[in-house]
Amino acid sequence: FVSNPNSGAAFMPFTGPMESNRGVNSSPIVPEMSQGTPAAFNVPALDFSRLGGLSSHRAEDAQEAALNSQARSSASHRRGLGQSFGHEVTIDSAAAANIDGPELNISHKSLQRGAAQVLFGRIQSRPSATLSVVNLQGTSLADEITRAHLMPALQALPAMRELNINGCQLSDSAAETLVNSLSAKIKSISLSDNSIGQRTCAALANRFTTAYGMELIDLSRNTLGPQGIMSIARIVANGSPVKLMLNHCDGDARSVAAVLVAAMRGKGTRELELDGNQCGDDVAASAVAAMESGAVRILSLQNVGLRSHSKGLLMAAASSFDLGSSQIRL
Repeated sequence: FVSNPNSGAAFMPFTGPMESNRGVNSSPIVPEMSQGTPAAFNVPALDFSRLGGLSSHRAEDAQEAALNSQARSSASHRRGLGQSFGHEVTIDSAAAANIDGPELNISHKSLQRGAAQVLFGRIQSRPSATLSVVNLQGTSLADEITRAHLMPALQALPAMRELNINGCQLSDSAAETLVNSLSAKIKSISLSDNSIGQRTCAALANRFTTAYGMELIDLSRNTLGPQGIMSIARIVANGSPVKLMLNHCDGDARSVAAVLVAAMRGKGTRELELDGNQCGDDVAASAVAAMESGAVRILSLQNVGLRSHSKGLLMAAASSFDLGSSQIRL
């Protein structure tokens, strides 16, 4: 076992071909699913004569410091929004903010309706062709802000590929409306720690079941329930996303098994995180089958109610597969 310093979980690489399921029930639960060169910096010349008796190496240090300072300033400008604000986005800062960079980053900020109207209104009226990352993590978004201001701004961004709205207190209905407005070209959607349920899951399935090339969907710590998770399984069955995070989503054995089976069919989801869904030993066979198929390269089933016997069987099965750097976390 190899310990992961970040999570504390035990990892075990899969090595060698599988000979048998070593006692795991060979009939996995198979639920029915619907088909469905950075720019050069112009460093100003420095007058080192004013530095008096400084040695040459100290003068060189001063010049290097000036270079680094301008580099940081230029990098800040390229990143765009998020560098212009303190803890609160005010109407004045929203009106003065740079909206031409590749990233809109106002995570963990206080965003009132007036400032949101100004900021998102500017983005909507002058959409950036380079703004591809929108990060609002931890910024409370009232439903009226989402519908009236954020959603039209996102629809106006032709290059947006990554959306992070983790922990924004989004309701299920507001998240559903937001999802319906997203481009099918988006690569990463993070909506964890909100109040999302079945309606948002159904909207995601309807919007992205036929979308290819998605890299991440994170819906962790939402009350999706079995029906919501089954909707997400429809996307997985079509080969997206590369990484799916459904930790602590109130899933059961049937819905978690549906995701595992869908991953085998779609062969596009390489990493599955399904921690904290109380599915018990009933998903052991589906988990073994998903690993054996070679589709899932990393599988996390921590705190799902697996007993020691099932964990042992899963670890034994995992060690039998010649799947390179694959890992299982239990």
